[in-house]
Amino acid sequence: MSFAPVKIAEIKSDPPPSGDDGEDEDEEFEDFDSLSPEEKAAFQERKKARKNDPELQARVAKTGAEMERSRAERRARLGKGPAPEPEVDAEEAEARGAMETAKELFQTTHGGAFDPKSKTDLRKMGVIQKLMESGEDFGNLGGDSDEAKKNRTKFALKIYRMG
Repeated sequence: MSFAPVKIAEIKSDPPPSGDDGEDEDEEFEDFDSLSPEEKAAFQERKKARKNDPELQARVAKTGAEMERSRAERRARLGKGPAPEPEVDAEEAEARGAMETAKELFQTTHGGAFDPKSKTDLRKMGVIQKLMESGEDFGNLGGDSDEAKKNRTKFALKIYRMG
């Protein structure tokens, strides 16, 4: 099967339907300066409203993060980069941080590492978590700073006074 060469000049597009000039009302304008002062003010107001809309900004950020993750996955599949880190939502990250803090408090309070298989350690961890969730302010309990270590010691004393 062979095709006859076609000259670009011979290809014609269909004219727009009657009453339609081919331009969409919502189509982006080409030049901001060509707008009337009222149109410019309306545009600026819409832009400001979009920028100040936290829900819209959150969706934009999430979409951007999803796109970047997709790109990273594709680069990894093609062998052009490392695999992306698994996604961790804010609640999961907070829960992990709270568990790490609880383990540090367990170490300070009881002098040993937490064993999740030990019924005694589970009971002691329950007391620690209950006190953490009580709403009482103990300051910064996580990390290796001197302040955090002092606060963990105060927390341990509170547990000893309770029991």
